[in-house]
Amino acid sequence: MRRLRHLRWTVSFAAIAAASACYDYVPVTTSPPVGEMVALEITDRGRVDLSDRFGPGIARIEGRLVSAQPDQYVVAISRVTQINGDQASWTGETARLSRDVVGNVQSRQFARTRTALVAAAATAGVVGFIVSRNWNSSSSGSSDSTGGKMPASLRIPIGRFVF
Repeated sequence: MRRLRHLRWTVSFAAIAAASACYDYVPVTTSPPVGEMVALEITDRGRVDLSDRFGPGIARIEGRLVSAQPDQYVVAISRVTQINGDQASWTGETARLSRDVVGNVQSRQFARTRTALVAAAATAGVVGFIVSRNWNSSSSGSSDSTGGKMPASLRIPIGRFVF
């Protein structure tokens, strides 16, 4: 049971690490499509204009673009970053932001290379963990009635292999 719990934690950690590498924000030259995740870099003027809503040091607003009009963006905010690096998560509250307060607009894109590298590293870690546990060998002197093997009810079938 303990081994299965370790395997679950390892796989969960590997999945979280791999998921965090999947996306990156890249600059856009045209207005991003509605519904896309965006990061809006706030100008110095924007920090002054938005200080009553977001604090005096707002640097970046991330969220889903609800609408893009000629004079403003409407964003369902997921995160706000301050100049000092502090971040605050938001739960999708919408905000109308004048295009005058926005410097750069970035769109979230899938990062293939980084995701492949993280997935390969995570897979190697999981395989290394499984191999290091050597679950199918019996331990001498053990009073375990299973002969060192995990009970069939706790084994995890993965393709042709059962762990």
